Amino acid sequence: MEIDVILEPDLAPAQIAELGQAAESYGLRCLWASNYSSARDAFMSLVPMAGSTRRIGVGVLVVSPWEMHPLKIANALLTLNEYAKGRAQLVVSAGGEWTGVMGSARPRRVRAARETIEIIKAASRGERLNYEGELYKARGFDAAWAREPAPLVYAGASKPQMFRMAAATADG
Repeated sequence: MEIDVILEPDLAPAQIAELGQAAESYGLRCLWASNYSSARDAFMSLVPMAGSTRRIGVGVLVVSPWEMHPLKIANALLTLNEYAKGRAQLVVSAGGEWTGVMGSARPRRVRAARETIEIIKAASRGERLNYEGELYKARGFDAAWAREPAPLVYAGASKPQMFRMAAATADG
């Protein structure tokens, strides 16, 4: 059996690193930092853990294209993946708490999540990226520096259309 743990959002980076080391010693699969608006940045908070562990996955959940452009999500994930030596993971959704805090509209959620996942996965291949979606564009993005195995990108889905999109686009 593989076990993942989602951490409470009030932990400091040093605490996350310590818990990550303990979780790795127990053979857990992944430790996840929650991306809440009232907490530290989840990507940054995982950096000490990424550097102090060797096998356990390092995950951020949930990130929405309404809070960050998909290219910025890809860049943050690929940077974390470099620190983690290929163990980074991410959950993308088109809802979440940030949209309420920012007062952003959320039109075409399924399309937004799909295009975000497509952009992140394409950027993870380390090739020059040109993407023409209906909602998002990417021109000339190049992550040739990203040499680690591609990070896993999951979709946070709870309804039939999102389930279908996730099955066709995401890693899970």
